Amino acid sequence: MTNIPLENAGGKKNREGIALVAISIVILVLVLAGYMANRLIVARILSDQDVASALKTYNSSSIPGVGKIDAAQTVNAALALLGLIALLGSIILFPAGIVLIVHSRRPPKPAPIYDERSGKGKASVIPPELGGWNWGAAFMNIWWGMSCRVWISFLALVPFINYFWWVVLGFKGDEWAWRKKKWVSVAEFKKAQKKWKIWAIVSLALTAASIIVSAVMLIAGLSKLGGGNSSQNDDFNNTLQMIDSVRH
Repeated sequence: MTNIPLENAGGKKNREGIALVAISIVILVLVLAGYMANRLIVARILSDQDVASALKTYNSSSIPGVGKIDAAQTVNAALALLGLIALLGSIILFPAGIVLIVHSRRPPKPAPIYDERSGKGKASVIPPELGGWNWGAAFMNIWWGMSCRVWISFLALVPFINYFWWVVLGFKGDEWAWRKKKWVSVAEFKKAQKKWKIWAIVSLALTAASIIVSAVMLIAGLSKLGGGNSSQNDDFNNTLQMIDSVRH
């Protein structure tokens, strides 16, 4: 086992949190200031009664001053859009900054002690307890791969390869996950893979349910279509019989 020193990133987190909060506030202030300044410019242009009356009557860009108003209104709309984007950004940045500041006040936690056999690539030693079929790797391939840093799982997105790659991932999942990522213990590794197994089974169940529902709806639609055609044929035959009876 490798003992990693205590992680003491409180000062860094505090600075990052303050920076995020300050950036969110500065962005909002700048956008609001630009919006208000543009509003004042528009109001000053509209104070010219001739331009204002002409704008109401014709709204023509050929009248002196109207072009300036149009430009100012365009800037105003752009600033409003930027303000919306800034507001959305602030909604994310401001709480994130607060969380970092709060976390920086907490005492540092000891770093985990990893199993030296894991996370060393080809030099990793695979414990005998691992192996067998990995449900998460097979059926949650790219999501499982991102979590376990098995980037080769993205081959499941390649056409034709994806037909068999899920099987390869299922059999090699334990080995590749152990080699690519550091794990505290075999027990922790198995616990993580068990969670992925649950997600895989849920995903398979939902997929199967959707296929069954789609098949039932398709069969019902085809039967209804066939019944409709039969009814139409009967109506057509009845009409022909009525015509024949009238003739005779």
